[in-house]
Amino acid sequence: MKRFLWIIGLALMALPAQAQNDQSPYVFDYLYLRDADSTIIAGWILEQVPGEYVKIELPGGSVMIVEQERIAKITRERSPYQSIYRRSNVGQKPYSYRHKGFVNAFDMQFALPEGEWGNPALNPMINYRFGYQWNRYVGTNVGAGLDFLQAGLVLPVFGELTGYLFDRPTTPFYAVRGGYGFGATPMLWNVSNIEGGFMGQAMFGFMWHTRSRHQWQLGIGFKYQDLTIDRNGGWDWQTGEPLPGITIRRPYQGVMVSMGLRI
Repeated sequence: MKRFLWIIGLALMALPAQAQNDQSPYVFDYLYLRDADSTIIAGWILEQVPGEYVKIELPGGSVMIVEQERIAKITRERSPYQSIYRRSNVGQKPYSYRHKGFVNAFDMQFALPEGEWGNPALNPMINYRFGYQWNRYVGTNVGAGLDFLQAGLVLPVFGELTGYLFDRPTTPFYAVRGGYGFGATPMLWNVSNIEGGFMGQAMFGFMWHTRSRHQWQLGIGFKYQDLTIDRNGGWDWQTGEPLPGITIRRPYQGVMVSMGLRI
């Protein structure tokens, strides 16, 4: 008899838990935004920093960070949908949106400036950047790279202002650079020396956030590099005497495409 009563007691204790897990509607946190569409975001608040932001997990498993100034009010209400329950994201991390912190970045670029023979020349570039992201709209970096122009190798050193617009897996971004390109080594037989000058470029495109700490970038823009070039004059075909060379100052400029990685 005692054993029977003990079994009945355990069964009664399990009933409320079963009913709560399988039948009762789930409780959501609701963020009411201050926008023209009166947007409402439903999910579960993971972190809330007063005066700064709220981090909320959506039913699909993704995570959003919403600035506090965009939120009119926060409530906790029961969901009208009986079948929506919070599930743990096994093996699935939320997207990483870094608003502040140090950044390392690499990119490879290809430009199409006018070459030394007057025709468009493929101009590959490799750059490294290091800096600090102050918020998602503004980051400041310094960088250096290798610029393979048709006239010769140039070593650019620059500062960069960059940022992105939205806390979404895919978001537009911008980048503006300015600095100085140091002339290194001529790469054509008719170029005896190159001296560097001002360099600058402006770029916009798309950034892809991932579930780790890195982001991918693909952009298009315009590049400018000022150079002073000493050209050999060649030889007189009749006498074999060398002809005097000339020194010109010219820009390498054109449309460029960039592929980058931020870590």
